[in-house]
Amino acid sequence: MLHKKLLRDLWHYKGQFFTIFLMVFIGMMAFSGIHGYMDGMDLSAKKYYEDCNLQDLWISNTTISKNDIKDLENLDHVKDVNRALVLNSKLKGYKDVTLETNIIENNTVSKMYVVKGEKFSNAKEGLWMDSYLAKALNIKVGDTLKLDVSGQIVRLEVLGLVNTPDHVYFVKDSTEIFPNHENYGYVYISSDTFSKKVLHGMDVTYTKAYIDVDLKKNVESVKKQIQNDFDFISVTNRDVSFSYAGYQSEVEEGQTYAPVFTGIFLMIAILSVMSTMNRFVRQQRVQIGTLKAIGFKNRKIYM
Repeated sequence: MLHKKLLRDLWHYKGQFFTIFLMVFIGMMAFSGIHGYMDGMDLSAKKYYEDCNLQDLWISNTTISKNDIKDLENLDHVKDVNRALVLNSKLKGYKDVTLETNIIENNTVSKMYVVKGEKFSNAKEGLWMDSYLAKALNIKVGDTLKLDVSGQIVRLEVLGLVNTPDHVYFVKDSTEIFPNHENYGYVYISSDTFSKKVLHGMDVTYTKAYIDVDLKKNVESVKKQIQNDFDFISVTNRDVSFSYAGYQSEVEEGQTYAPVFTGIFLMIAILSVMSTMNRFVRQQRVQIGTLKAIGFKNRKIYM
């Protein structure tokens, strides 16, 4: 009889019960949706960084020689070292497009993820371009681009469209807050190509080095050792990298406001449950008294 009465009461108050269910559902949907999105961002980034071997340390100096690279590779816990020259160039034929131009001799640290085209090779003459900028500008593999590099016009074929783990979140300058994939991006050019096309056979002067450390726990000790043994301008780790820190801040921001939205919806749902059940119990006082009078125990009535 109590089960039949429960079903009749639920049907009678179906509108209020549906409202409560809807509020709880929206609250849980907000919680799981935002957390799933942010946890997914965090998990996919970690896998991407690991697969593409994001550097643990960045070194900047006026020049980084081959001897510097050898000395760095001989340090304890250092797995690999790459060096690069980074400068800005203009993309001719397009309105106000700036390219961060990376000249590298090998790509074993912060490896390119090739979306389309060929893998990087120092022997190949051409460039590898930011896939997001290429998509915005409708540039495809095989196109020939004109770059204004330090006042020299260089024609290079697009050999690949790529993404790199140290350019996940990057902006043109301090005046911009969010990445803009319409007028700013990056390209990679091999050192052999840059020497031939821009320096007319002269050697490239590298100003940056990227270091891969064997274990995360050893990063700080390697950093201190480099600071003590070398006279580089700066040695920084991932935490001060704009790309890495910017992306992580987005993840942390989402993980912070997820409980807020969820709490609002669930608080409303709790208040709705309390007010509905109080009103329901008051309206059932006669029935409750009758049930108790004919021998029903309190536990049965509560349930």
